[in-house]
Amino acid sequence: MKLFRDIIGHQENIHLLQNAISQNQVAHAYLFLGPKGVGKKTTALAFARTLFCSCLTEGDACGHCRCCQQANEGNHPDLHQISPTGSSIKIDQVREIQKIAALKPYQGQRVIFLLEQVETMTPEAANCLLKLLEEPNQEISFILLSTQPHALLSTVVSRCQILSFRALSTAEITRGLKQTLNLGEKEIHLALTLAGGSLGQALKITQDKQLQNIRDETLIIVRNLKKLTLNEICRKAEELAASRDMLAVRLDIILLWYRDILLWQLTRNQELLLNQDYLTLIPEEALFYTPDRLFRIMSKIEQTQRYLNTNVNGRLAIEVLMLNLR
Repeated sequence: MKLFRDIIGHQENIHLLQNAISQNQVAHAYLFLGPKGVGKKTTALAFARTLFCSCLTEGDACGHCRCCQQANEGNHPDLHQISPTGSSIKIDQVREIQKIAALKPYQGQRVIFLLEQVETMTPEAANCLLKLLEEPNQEISFILLSTQPHALLSTVVSRCQILSFRALSTAEITRGLKQTLNLGEKEIHLALTLAGGSLGQALKITQDKQLQNIRDETLIIVRNLKKLTLNEICRKAEELAASRDMLAVRLDIILLWYRDILLWQLTRNQELLLNQDYLTLIPEEALFYTPDRLFRIMSKIEQTQRYLNTNVNGRLAIEVLMLNLR
């Protein structure tokens, strides 16, 4: 479990939480909003650890006291983490929170409930949680994490202090990767290309060697589409659609490829390009497209991504897209 000082980015939110602790103004409920993998849970756990710590140092947990060790090992008796069982947070889980909330803190001065993916709460669970939020208790804090605020009850949102977590910058993700793993430049560039500002996703990508091969393979197919016959395109579409989850990743790869070509055409600035290990090829590819054509291609890719979120036939969708990309 990280301390505040170990977290990449989100310094404004961290300072706000540190000030709340130092001024004894910790809110009854917080709602951390932002994309998946950008550091919401990491920050929430660092906040909990700091609240529990018996030897605070400059607004941060010491990392060594008994409370810090318990939090680090995941067995602090006053920290309760709740996540969806199956596809949702259910009423029984929130009723269990009610039972614990009725008791005094076991060890310290505060009980913390950390709820992940709160947008998955069933209506019954959300209304049950709302009753708890409507009755502030100085000895209880809720930290709700969500990527989809529009899916939450407005009455739940209104009773929380909201902290927004943005996608991390390229520099921040690079720093996080270098702190965590010993990586080559190609692995870092791949992670930056596909991570979408998520350090968690970047770490996952760097540990997936298969994904690196899939990216290179996908770009080879895209760059050679004009040379393929109709039958060859149909076969390639079938191969690409074999895994629906991986097809979504491939579409991200393709979209970012054309994005780089467009950026090169418009700016001639290599620093803006995500596919840094393809810098020699991107200017060559740019010769074959107009900006208007690239905008239309990117629109088609995004349309295909939306189709894949429905029950559309994945093979047919990618086949039509590949024909449009020729």
